[in-house]
Amino acid sequence: MAYEKVALHINVGRKTFIVVSFVFMLIFVNPEIARATSGYVLPYPSAMPGSKLYILHKVEEKLLKYWYFGDYGRFTYNRQLSDKYLVEAKTLFEYKQYVFALDALLLSDSYFIAMKRSLLRTQKMKNGRAEKITLMRDAALKHEETLRLVKKSLPEIFIWQGENEEAKNLTIHAALDRSISIRKDLQ
Repeated sequence: MAYEKVALHINVGRKTFIVVSFVFMLIFVNPEIARATSGYVLPYPSAMPGSKLYILHKVEEKLLKYWYFGDYGRFTYNRQLSDKYLVEAKTLFEYKQYVFALDALLLSDSYFIAMKRSLLRTQKMKNGRAEKITLMRDAALKHEETLRLVKKSLPEIFIWQGENEEAKNLTIHAALDRSISIRKDLQ
């Protein structure tokens, strides 16, 4: 009987220790460690070129163009697609799919420029314009940060030759520099 009381006391002591330790960790562990360094977060990559779903995403993109009407709607539409194609370009660069990556980067640039045009047309509107300007600047900074990070791991020029085609130089760093300058001009 005495042995069972001691064993029960030890089990209760272990459980109490575990609960107290867990509460201690919740209270005193700094949650700042797991947070992103930027308030602006890029989306997770969607379907990539070559995927069967990629064509559906392109069709959806064309249809959504008519859903986002008005200058603020177009601003949102263009910002989302600029982000999407930047993430797509980054992912394709990482997988050394340079031709597709450069195409996605050009699309991201064109949507980024269209985002600014949408915002410039709203100069007389006051509702939420300051927030949109801040959002555009945050996006530009995050895009620039991402492009600079990607640029570090890529060759300046890549010679690409498709099947039964002539070789051509892909000036990767020049394309990334152009994209960075577009974002800097818009900040």
